[in-house]
Amino acid sequence: MRRCRGFLLALVGATVLIGSVPTASAAGPGGVAAWVRPVDGPVLRPFVAPAFDYGPGHRGVDLGALVGTPVRAAGPGVVSIAGPVADQLHVVVVHRNGLRTGYSFLADVRVVPGQVVAPGAVIGVNGGVDTAPGSGPDAMHIKLRRGYTYHD
Repeated sequence: MRRCRGFLLALVGATVLIGSVPTASAAGPGGVAAWVRPVDGPVLRPFVAPAFDYGPGHRGVDLGALVGTPVRAAGPGVVSIAGPVADQLHVVVVHRNGLRTGYSFLADVRVVPGQVVAPGAVIGVNGGVDTAPGSGPDAMHIKLRRGYTYHD
């Protein structure tokens, strides 16, 4: 629970300096844009770091969100992936400093690769099928990476 809380605090309260990644949002004081939660639901399944590369774990957080709930971009960036991957709909947004957020198991995608998104911009709709234990269409999966490392 502690690690999950850390992820959510970072996602909700962290700020990112806007630089090499263009953004459509208005920046706050000093060029800083706030990050937002992609959906408002509770944590259903927390981040679980793998003990070793390619080991078992849960490299993201599942948040409760009813089927049809709009999914928002957590921060400013550029869409790099928007569409089917392994028969499921996903969106990946590239942010400044090598950060990437991934939104998985969507019912619909509302953005295209190369599109600039602001924090809170609707990027898709929840409702895809995650077959992992404890998951389902009422869970939205988000992950945060820097390079190839997943973070809580």
